Amino acid sequence: MMEQLSVNKNTIFSSSVTDETLVRTGTISDGSCAYHSILHAFSKDYMKMNVEHRQKFVKKIRSNISKQVTKEKWLAIDNGLLSNLLFQQKFIFVLNKFKHVLNTNHSDRFMELDIKEDKKVYEILFEILPFNEEFEQNIIPQSIVENSIKETCENIIKIAVEKLKNDENVNQVTDTKKQYLVDKLKFILNYILKNTEKIAFEEYVSIIKNPKSFTDVYSINLISDWFNRNVLFINGDTRLPYKHASNYDPKRKTVILLWLNESHYEVVGKLLERNRVQREFSEEDDIIQKIKSHLDL
Repeated sequence: MMEQLSVNKNTIFSSSVTDETLVRTGTISDGSCAYHSILHAFSKDYMKMNVEHRQKFVKKIRSNISKQVTKEKWLAIDNGLLSNLLFQQKFIFVLNKFKHVLNTNHSDRFMELDIKEDKKVYEILFEILPFNEEFEQNIIPQSIVENSIKETCENIIKIAVEKLKNDENVNQVTDTKKQYLVDKLKFILNYILKNTEKIAFEEYVSIIKNPKSFTDVYSINLISDWFNRNVLFINGDTRLPYKHASNYDPKRKTVILLWLNESHYEVVGKLLERNRVQREFSEEDDIIQKIKSHLDL
């Protein structure tokens, strides 16, 4: 198993994907190692900095990138998979917050919504459709459309309304009362879903901005576009290419990152004559062509 290198230390390693002698270089391990690795590959200014100044530099970059993240960009990352995954997680979180308000006698406010007049109605609705038994175990799993929050929301409301209408107790009330319950359920679910999307988006922006937050593969596209560099990856365990940013552009330069112990990125280069190391590659470079061939790019 490869051990993480100290900052700036170079070590030779090999990969069966190429006959070239590869060099990996240690990078700062602070949650922003992907940024440090990419900058180490091409930025002469970054290379001249000490560790403290590099961290301040990356902190500023992450802050600037976070300001460029619109909701539209967030919804489009990895064809909508990232935003929907975060949305699902936050939906359960917000549902549980609402459940806590319903179970608390001294609180009649849910987020910005005063529910005092309708609290008893909501208690009845969520007795019919329990949070854990219905929403977490049935409604949410049945509603997921992997790349569309909008369709997922529509499905959640549709399935919840159908279950409410099919409840034997609800079927015993008049059509007017039944419609009243349906309207109240639609209202509160729309409110919860709208706020869930807002919370999920804001948390993602906060993660991008925070220099201590680890950069997952879903965020690589944003970083790749910011630096105008393609990013390819080699798995530290197999020493083989295993992933790439989905926005790969053959017109851009490419950097290679080593994914180490599922927790850290280091930058990969090619050993040249006189112990020089090349860490930025053009589309025509042999190592890029071999990695792309391995990944069927």
